[in-house]
Amino acid sequence: AADARDQGGEPGMNHKGLITFDRKTKKDSFYIYKAWWSDEPFVHICSKRFVDRTQSEIEVKVYSNQKNVTLYVNGEKLAEQAGEHIFKFRVKLNGETKVQAVAGDSIDDAVFRKVDAPNPDYKLTKKKSTSANWV
Repeated sequence: AADARDQGGEPGMNHKGLITFDRKTKKDSFYIYKAWWSDEPFVHICSKRFVDRTQSEIEVKVYSNQKNVTLYVNGEKLAEQAGEHIFKFRVKLNGETKVQAVAGDSIDDAVFRKVDAPNPDYKLTKKKSTSANWV
């Protein structure tokens, strides 16, 4: 909590950080730190909570501390990349698209959906504030 804060649509709340306020969801920023600092093998597909997309092609970003990441789209191998920490893939969306990242024994799954109009649930609406904060 941040009593004087009146930003991000929710007075008194600070939404920055590595995990959500309720401590239930690790954010993408948590995983970039893990990619650099952890020895525990893992792979993480970024922006998984942003399922509904209006673009017909998206960039899928993957974080891992492994040297190679393979991306599968709807069960078929799209590409394999060698590198460190951040891996980027271009993926075409057609309806519901299932994406799987594999790095060694680590696997992460995500689903992205091509939609015609932006999902209104993704827009944070500003709540009425009684804060004297000028912002």
